[in-house]
Amino acid sequence: MNNSPGLAVEQFSPGMEVETRLSLSTSKKRRGDVPIRSGGGCCSCHGVSMTNTAERGLRTSWTRLLGRTSASIVVLLCVVSLLARPLGVSGWPVLAQIISLKVIAGLVCATLAALVAVVAVTRGRLRSPVVLTICAALLFTGAIHAGTVLARGGKSEPVADPDITVVQFNTFDTATTPQQLADLVRTADADIVTLPEADQQTTEAAAELLAAGGLIFQVFSMSTPEPYPLPVSAMVRRSMGDYRQAPGPLLSYGSLKLEPVSESGSAPTIIAVHPVNPGLTSTLTGWRSETSTAARLCTPGSNTIVAGDFNATVDHPAFALLPCADAATQAGAGGSGTWPSWLPSFLAAPIDHVILDPQSFSAVATWTVRASASDHRALVVQLRSV
Repeated sequence: MNNSPGLAVEQFSPGMEVETRLSLSTSKKRRGDVPIRSGGGCCSCHGVSMTNTAERGLRTSWTRLLGRTSASIVVLLCVVSLLARPLGVSGWPVLAQIISLKVIAGLVCATLAALVAVVAVTRGRLRSPVVLTICAALLFTGAIHAGTVLARGGKSEPVADPDITVVQFNTFDTATTPQQLADLVRTADADIVTLPEADQQTTEAAAELLAAGGLIFQVFSMSTPEPYPLPVSAMVRRSMGDYRQAPGPLLSYGSLKLEPVSESGSAPTIIAVHPVNPGLTSTLTGWRSETSTAARLCTPGSNTIVAGDFNATVDHPAFALLPCADAATQAGAGGSGTWPSWLPSFLAAPIDHVILDPQSFSAVATWTVRASASDHRALVVQLRSV
């Protein structure tokens, strides 16, 4: 070191050296902060981006799979509901109830299709193949169900001179008064009246009212034992000849068999029936058995009329191989329903039937009447002898 006078030399203390080093270190760190953080941030964002892309792809795959599966299930259910009878599943739980009300089933299908379309529009997916498939399946199924009933016809015009007029009416116990019953019989000009759930007292009181007006009827009644203690009654006009009560088939809700006393005449055998209703599980097996039994009580050439609340429509298994003719179907009015009575007849289930021997009779007209507070409409059938 040169300590010559006149030459100024700066002296560094140890503290100053430390301060300078710290300053340089801090400056270097600051100059390196941005690149280091920037480089690290890019790697992190790239990783997150890849993760998000993978998650979106997985969600899209699951969404497509769910959509295709849903569409497949809807199409399958639609096909089963349309082909329930040929497939032999029209007596299955739930299906048995659905196909009883085919027009309502059709309206439900149309409503579901509309809801699916509305949801698709809000999400901008109306043109999605899945949405289009579901909507098309529902609309097609609904149209076929409703169209089938409408094609069967709702009413045929009464004729002036039928040979026999049959009235089938589930009176719903005391929901029908003797006066209402008498009015129905008189208005229809009935010869045979089958009355599930009408007791002997009500039926006899109605017959007395009719007798006061010159219409004489024979009255028959029976009641089932427990666990379903329900009556079944019938009225036969005296002009049909004398009848006697005979042992009928065993049905949970009752049956009544009437045979003409004279075997030489042309008077038919009359059987009033009321099979058990189709529960979801408990009574379904019994329902299938009893409705089949009731439908086969009439055979061609037997000169028999079977009438009653069958708790089944012509789409159910009991009517698949019907040996005789369903009067409403034969007369072109098979789409007119009888239960429940508070629905319009084209929406109601046609579960009340008159089945006839086609070698003895043909149905020329049928219609339904809401005659009382019963949950059933009365079914009126006009027959001509063959």
